[in-house]
Amino acid sequence: MIRFRLTFLVPGLAALALFAGACSPRSNRHSNGTGTAGNPGTDGSPIGGRGDDGGDDGGVGGETAAGNGGHSGGGGAAGEETGGSPGTEGPAGTGGSAGNLGTSGAPAGRAGSASGGTGGRAISFAPAVAYDARAPQFVTLADFNKDGKLDAATVSFFGDASVLLGNGNGAFQAERTFTSTASVPGTAIVAADFDDDGNPDIGFSMQGYGFGTLLGNGDGTFRSFTHRLHGSTEGGLGVADLNDDGKLDVVMAFPRRPGDVAGAYVTLGNGDGTFQDERAVYSAPSTYAGLVLVDVNKDGRLDIVTSGGGLVSVLLGNGDGTFPFTGTDFPVASGTLIRALAVGDLNGDGALDVVAPDSEGSTLSVFLGTGDGTLLAAKQFPCGYNPADIKVADLNLDGLPDIVTTNDSGPGNAGTVAVLAGNGDGTFVPYVAFGTGIGPQSVSIGDLDGDTLPDLVVANKNDGTVSVLLNTSH
Repeated sequence: MIRFRLTFLVPGLAALALFAGACSPRSNRHSNGTGTAGNPGTDGSPIGGRGDDGGDDGGVGGETAAGNGGHSGGGGAAGEETGGSPGTEGPAGTGGSAGNLGTSGAPAGRAGSASGGTGGRAISFAPAVAYDARAPQFVTLADFNKDGKLDAATVSFFGDASVLLGNGNGAFQAERTFTSTASVPGTAIVAADFDDDGNPDIGFSMQGYGFGTLLGNGDGTFRSFTHRLHGSTEGGLGVADLNDDGKLDVVMAFPRRPGDVAGAYVTLGNGDGTFQDERAVYSAPSTYAGLVLVDVNKDGRLDIVTSGGGLVSVLLGNGDGTFPFTGTDFPVASGTLIRALAVGDLNGDGALDVVAPDSEGSTLSVFLGTGDGTLLAAKQFPCGYNPADIKVADLNLDGLPDIVTTNDSGPGNAGTVAVLAGNGDGTFVPYVAFGTGIGPQSVSIGDLDGDTLPDLVVANKNDGTVSVLLNTSH
C-alpha cells in the first residue's frame, strides 16, 4: 500500500497538544458539533445553539446519529459530526418526533417523518476500506471545504490532527496532518463554527491540557492551533449555545483526582472563536467520561449528560449557561467502566434515552428516559468485547433508532463495530459485528456516498488508519 502524508507544522505549541472529539448541539449556523441537542446531537456533533422547530436547518452533514430534538421540539442540535448532506433532511426520526436525530452529534436536518420508515430492512455494510491517518483516537465528520461532500478529521494519540477530504463517493483523499510539538493524546474532537464566519472549525480536548481550536478557512485548511482553555481533561467535549445568546459555548469533562472535584467545566463563548476565562465547575462522574448536551427534561434548556466509572449523571440546565453544582447519578453496576455515551429516543415516547457501553462487561446499558430528567434502571445488551465508543442512528432508514459500538479485540487483533438493530421499544436484536482496523477507538456516522444510507467511519488508533464501511442495507 502506498501511504501519502502531507504535514503542516503548527507553530507555538511548546508543551501543548492537540485535539479531542466530541459532539454538541447545533444552532441555526453551520457548525459541526458533538452531542448536543438536536439532531444530531450526540458523538456526536456540534453546532452551537439549537435549531429552529424540528431543526429545519439541516446543515452540512453532521453525524447522522444525532441527538434528539433540542429546543423547541428538537431542533437539530449539534452536530455535524456525520450527518447528512448539506442542507438535506436528516434520516427520519423515530415516529416523527421533532428532530429525533440520534445522538452523537450529527446535524440534523428536519424532524423525522411522521410515519417512521419502512421497517424490517436488514442492516449490512461493505467490507471496511482503510485510509491512513496518524494514530487516530477520535474522528468527526463535516464539510470542511464546503464542496457539499463530507470530510473526516481525526485527533491522534500524539496530539496531531489529520484531515481527509471526501470525494463524495465514500472515498477520501490522502490525509493532511497538522502537527503540534507536544505528544499528548486527544480525548475528543468536534466540528463547529466557533468564530461565526460560516466555515467549519475543529475543536478538541487534550489529556491534561484542556481545550484548543483550529479555525477553518473554508477550503479544507486551517489557521494555527490555538490553546483556548487549560484544565486537566480526560474525556468528552460538548459544544452548544447554552445561554441562548447565539454564541457557541464549551463543556469539558475532567477526571477524578485525589482531593479534586470530578465533573464538567463550562465556559461561555464570545462568538469570535475566543472564550471567557471564567469557568464554572460542576460535580459529576467523569473518569474517561462521555459527555453530551441535550434537553432531557423538555423544558427548552440544554442539559449535561455525562458518565464515568459505573455512573451516568444528569445536570439540568438553567438556560443561562449555569447548572446545579451536583448532578443526579444513575448507576449501571459496580465494576463497570463507561467511557462514552449517546442519546436518542429509543422507544418512540418522545423522551430522550441514554445508552452507554461497558468496557468491562462487554455490554451496553440502555437507560430509558422519563422526560423529566430522570432515567429508569439500566438494561444490558451484549455488544461484543471491550466496547469503547457508541452512537445512535437509523442505519436502515426504517424509522427506528439503531446502535453502533466500537470493539477493541486486543493488541494485534482486528477490531469490529457491533451493530444492534432497534425494535422501536427500547430493545434491540442481537448484535452483528463488522470488521475494522486494529484498535477501533471511535466511530462517526454520515452519508459519504450520497445514497441516503448512513455510513460508518472508524478511527483505529493502533494501525494508523480510519476504516470506511459503506452502508449496503436493503
